[in-house]
Amino acid sequence: MNETNPTLPRLEPRRIERKHLLARLSEARSKTCLLIHGPAGSGKTSLALQWRAQALTFGHDAAWVTVQPGDDGYALMAALFDSLDRVDRDIAREARLLFNRGGEARADAIVIALLRAFLARGRPLLVVIDDWQNMGDMRAAAALQTLLDFAPPALRLVIVSRSMPQLQLARLRDQGLLEEIGPAELRFTLEEVQQFVQARQPRAPSPAVARQLLEVTDGWAAGLQLLALQPRT
Repeated sequence: MNETNPTLPRLEPRRIERKHLLARLSEARSKTCLLIHGPAGSGKTSLALQWRAQALTFGHDAAWVTVQPGDDGYALMAALFDSLDRVDRDIAREARLLFNRGGEARADAIVIALLRAFLARGRPLLVVIDDWQNMGDMRAAAALQTLLDFAPPALRLVIVSRSMPQLQLARLRDQGLLEEIGPAELRFTLEEVQQFVQARQPRAPSPAVARQLLEVTDGWAAGLQLLALQPRT
């Protein structure tokens, strides 16, 4: 995977490594779907980036797509093809040919071509779709549902969203193929709050100060970031 991927979000240099969540994801790395959902500023994208970096060390390839406001199924598919090309141009070759035919190609034929390409791969492939809450096109949701329903063993889909996606995930959940990290799990622990403050101040905070910050922010990354911007006295 080309590490100069221009589509990847920037990760804060002084980020806090979510060790307990990464350990959990490491144990679940063979599952078909990872769903990370929570409100804005809860650290979803940061966690997905950390997991992507760790997955690369496990021998996974990785593609990343960020859904922009107003994107439709066409824009999503085009961005997915471009991201897959950075991994291996053969993955999306057939699907892109069908896609470029415009109205002549059925959406399900394009998805089936992708599934065939995924099935032919031996290396695990991580496909991250960030900011899924921006997608309002039901055709895109249907395409993603098909990928989830028929994903070959080497395909890992990571869905990052502010809200629960309108997808049928019960079968994956029942079969133990879904790993879900929601708002409660995304909250920082006391240890992570201490690490966050220590990364921004020369002296480690006292346990009492760290606990107070945890209570004030309820463990949300966005709240801690705002407090970090306050002038020091």
